[in-house]
Amino acid sequence: MKDTLVIYKSIYGSTKKYAEWIRDELKADFIGIDDVNPDDLYEYDNIIIGVPVFAAKSIRMSIIKKLLLKREDTRIFVFFVSRGQISHQDLYLDLSRRLRKDMRHRLKSYVFPGEINYVKLSLKHKAALGIVFRHLKRIVPSKRDEETQKFIEFYGKHVDFTDKKAIWNLIADCRTQKT
Repeated sequence: MKDTLVIYKSIYGSTKKYAEWIRDELKADFIGIDDVNPDDLYEYDNIIIGVPVFAAKSIRMSIIKKLLLKREDTRIFVFFVSRGQISHQDLYLDLSRRLRKDMRHRLKSYVFPGEINYVKLSLKHKAALGIVFRHLKRIVPSKRDEETQKFIEFYGKHVDFTDKKAIWNLIADCRTQKT
């Protein structure tokens, strides 16, 4: 039995950066989500999956469900990377809704701050962020929370909020929750 596998999907690089940091800290195996063979996952006690918020729906829930059904002791850790207006609670609820109730306790999730380089964004992502920006700009400045203000301030610029310290809760949980 192997200990930990880190699986990731990265569009612009932030998620891969976090996945590499986690891999290095845990001395884990490492693979891109598109290269995963579901049959190989049964060898691991811990599966860590990292996805950017843009691709949160791309988590292959069929793999997770199959894994949780076949190995009751496998623990799943999911981290999302975002530099936008999204709450951890919203992401967790969306993810947990796609799992049976008896599986949810084996899933832990985290949100890490990401990087946005507007020059590198696809047209689709630029358009989506433009809609969010226009919506948030309508909020009276005195009513804006810190995240909203940051989003407005940095819109259209290259900003990098990735921070290796963000992974420590996930690392600690993975190390201390061993069965």
